[in-house]
Amino acid sequence: MVSTALAPHVGIQGKNDLMLAWIDHAVWFHSPTRADQWLLFAQDTPVARGGHGLARGLLYDSQGLLVASVVQESLMRTRKGAVTGDPG
Repeated sequence: MVSTALAPHVGIQGKNDLMLAWIDHAVWFHSPTRADQWLLFAQDTPVARGGHGLARGLLYDSQGLLVASVVQESLMRTRKGAVTGDPG
């Protein structure tokens, strides 16, 4: 899920320019479901700044019922000497 939190930081040149850590995550199950059936996973990042990113995900079954929610917080740092697309 960290990929959604990284999306605002497109100026980073490569994976080796970043240090990433996952510092918190949780899953809530709202109703019974089968993992061997079709599930839609929709994710977004409500905030990604100051070296932190928060990613949310919602799992829906084929009937459109929300069956689970997930949240993950990440720590994102640029390595010293990394080149970014940010001019200032």
